[in-house]
Amino acid sequence: LLGQRRETLASISEPVVILAHNLTPSETANLDRRFVKGFATELGGPGSHTAIVAEGLEIPAVVGIGPFLADVSGGEPVILDGNQGVVILQPDEETIARYRLEAEVAETVAASLGQLRDLPAETTDGVRVQIRGNIEFPEEVEQCMRRGSDGIGLYRTEFLYLTSQHEPSEEDHYRAYRKVIDTIDGKPMVVRTLDLGSDKMLTEKSPEEERNPCLGLRSIRLSLRQLPMFRTQLRAILRASAHGDVRVMFPLVSTIIELRQAKLVLADVMEDLAEHDIDFNPKLRIGMMVETPAAAMMLDAFIQEVDFVSVGTNDLIQYTLAVDRGNKDVADLYSACDPAVLRLLKRSLDIAAQAGVSASVCGQMSGSVMYTQLLLGLGLRELSVPAAVIPEIKQAVRSVSIADCQAVAKRVLEMNSARDVKAFLRDQKRRLLAETVA
Repeated sequence: LLGQRRETLASISEPVVILAHNLTPSETANLDRRFVKGFATELGGPGSHTAIVAEGLEIPAVVGIGPFLADVSGGEPVILDGNQGVVILQPDEETIARYRLEAEVAETVAASLGQLRDLPAETTDGVRVQIRGNIEFPEEVEQCMRRGSDGIGLYRTEFLYLTSQHEPSEEDHYRAYRKVIDTIDGKPMVVRTLDLGSDKMLTEKSPEEERNPCLGLRSIRLSLRQLPMFRTQLRAILRASAHGDVRVMFPLVSTIIELRQAKLVLADVMEDLAEHDIDFNPKLRIGMMVETPAAAMMLDAFIQEVDFVSVGTNDLIQYTLAVDRGNKDVADLYSACDPAVLRLLKRSLDIAAQAGVSASVCGQMSGSVMYTQLLLGLGLRELSVPAAVIPEIKQAVRSVSIADCQAVAKRVLEMNSARDVKAFLRDQKRRLLAETVA
């Protein structure tokens, strides 16, 4: 399906693969996964929000592969390999047969991993690891729980804005949060406040005014600028906290002043609810995302003022390496294997551990088995991952010892290039998978 407008995309009623120049996060969020079997775009990157939304919807996607539409006519057969980032136009019968076999094998493996649902994510030497789900839409929570999630580690709330023509009301927020709480059986739910701006959605500025949205008015900066909108979301989160283990997390905090301002707004909303006898948890746990070098370097100060932290590796990579994660032209520089990123990650986890504050990682890095041993070796004991990979990550955790993971981390931290780190971790992954199969 080529070149369709947004309203047409939302009304697709037969199975298709979408090939497009670009898809925005809001267009992706409105796709009907019953009929959209996958999509590929010329623009974007694997770390873009469009790719993350597709991952949440469990729609196979290849984002940012460069010009290819000139070679395509609508209605022809195509193979879209989201695992390898490959689109095959007009595949021959041998290729089709090979991919069908791979799909059958994948289904068999998935069925086998499903048996892990009620087993703990515990290493071979008895260390318990929390594996929680990332969700973008309330409907995803059922997938998380069916796959054995320990709760919701990251509730992205952008869908409320991306799928609506108007600003969501307090009741819109509240209903979305209650739907998740009522499904997770007392397990924790971490709600990230508004993370719009940049590639996610336009703010009140025009594109001409917001010349560099990655460094502009987004996330907590936007919330602190748009206080009525921020207060609306916080009221709903607080009301929901009366019904379960709800926690709030502020995104893209770069300065201690931003954190304190956000906490002041939250305290003011608490006071307002109390005056009107509206139930909420006055001991709501407050956390922040570590997504910038500034946050990582100043975490020893931040850590005194929060109950937990979550390292958002998608943005941390982008800001550490000065690489736009949605730009295909520099996508090769965007790497979780870069030593600078890994040293900031280690610093963050070390500071949290020394302060006795819980820390998690919630970026795409945490959802890849290639990084599981490294993350555990760096000291991580809480992972927040997409629903689809919960069984796979749990299996990896149950197949390793912390001692072995620490050896992997030590080796990686001695390396000076992303290429060396990636090659080493890929080799470790192959060994791990071979041992698991054996």
